[in-house]
Amino acid sequence: MCLREGGTIPDNVQVVSCKIETLGTGTEAERMERGDDTVGVFSCMCRVTLEYGSVEDPKAIMLTDLKTGEAFPKTMMVKVTPSGFGERLLGNLVGFFNTEVEMYKRDILGQVGMKAPKLYFAAHDDMTGARYILMIEDLAPRKPPKQHQGEGGFLIEHAKETASELTKLHSAYWNCVHEKNMGLSHGGFLIDNPGLLNTSLKLYVDGLEFGLDWLKNTMKLELSQQTLDYTQLLKANIDGYCKYREDYAVEHGGFTNCTLIHGDPRPENLFLNPLTFIDFQLAMETPPEHDLMWMCMYGFESKYRRTHEIDLLFHYHAELGKRGIDLSKHTIENSAFHFADEAGFMFAQQIIAIKDMAKKIEQDPNMGAMFVTVLKRLDIFIQDWDIANMLQFHLNRVNTGRTKEPITNDDWRSCIPEAQLSKIDSYKASLDSSKIPDAAV
Repeated sequence: MCLREGGTIPDNVQVVSCKIETLGTGTEAERMERGDDTVGVFSCMCRVTLEYGSVEDPKAIMLTDLKTGEAFPKTMMVKVTPSGFGERLLGNLVGFFNTEVEMYKRDILGQVGMKAPKLYFAAHDDMTGARYILMIEDLAPRKPPKQHQGEGGFLIEHAKETASELTKLHSAYWNCVHEKNMGLSHGGFLIDNPGLLNTSLKLYVDGLEFGLDWLKNTMKLELSQQTLDYTQLLKANIDGYCKYREDYAVEHGGFTNCTLIHGDPRPENLFLNPLTFIDFQLAMETPPEHDLMWMCMYGFESKYRRTHEIDLLFHYHAELGKRGIDLSKHTIENSAFHFADEAGFMFAQQIIAIKDMAKKIEQDPNMGAMFVTVLKRLDIFIQDWDIANMLQFHLNRVNTGRTKEPITNDDWRSCIPEAQLSKIDSYKASLDSSKIPDAAV
């Protein structure tokens, strides 16, 4: 019925055989037992093998649509609501299920020329909000780009290819997410209620001391003093930070370029040849460099990131220009600032997760290793880019009532550490100066 409703099979064809292979149930308990965190996070994932027959004669095997000549899918991936109550509750609260369904149903990536698995059927229960189903193309035997570094991750060539593709999405919704009716308050599907952000960040305040103690004494992770200073600055000014996040987008009268992002472009969510994106549960409106930062935290070891991040930033920035973004209003310094600044929000998300997930992380070596690895990378990143200084920049504007004042390129530069600024200026000097637009002042 679902395949017929989705237009995958015509009325004269039916499924006569169905074999289901469960890959992950989407629960913490199941991932701990299996020791694998790569499949079934906030979804029950299955590979389904199908055979088709005629409605009039089920024994008459059907392989293709006789009218179009298109072959019916022999296998497909099916994602449904996770079996765990906690996962269902959280997934619905933060909009994971509805967001992914709508990203597929509206063919958001396809409309901008990006590749995603072919959709066979998608539905979300709007009444309860806690049930959904996706039936999509099986990309096997293609693999994610996990072929570099001891823990897996991107080669810089793959990261650049990914960044280039992401500019198609970012440029299409540049400062017009709400104009294109993507937010819930405008008839769309992206959560745009500031109250949810405020509630989430207050969980950071409530869980910070527990989280820091747990990291130090249970996970034996010693955070740098710079990171510890950042955690306390954010805790002491959480209301100011929420105020900044509410007002910062250009569409809301601010001066930060925001757009629709993928939200989770880690190596496991990409397939090569051709580059294809999966898993859109974390799609949101935010500065586009969030996607780059996320790629680096999950795809680069810190040493490799330090070597290649400026090159990646310039590549991404140039690709934005090719897609019509005015780079005099979104300078490389602007891009670098938000690349670094978004790491603070990611760090807060990690702290929020600790209070509820500590026991589960302790019992799951694989999950614990991944969690600590990302936090170590964030800790080093926070030191390299001094994001506490960037947070203080936002707070100063909020506290002095200047959130509606323009931000100049000199402002962006003043927040970037000298070491990083020197790399940016050196990279600029190595390029043909005619290709670098004058900075907006």
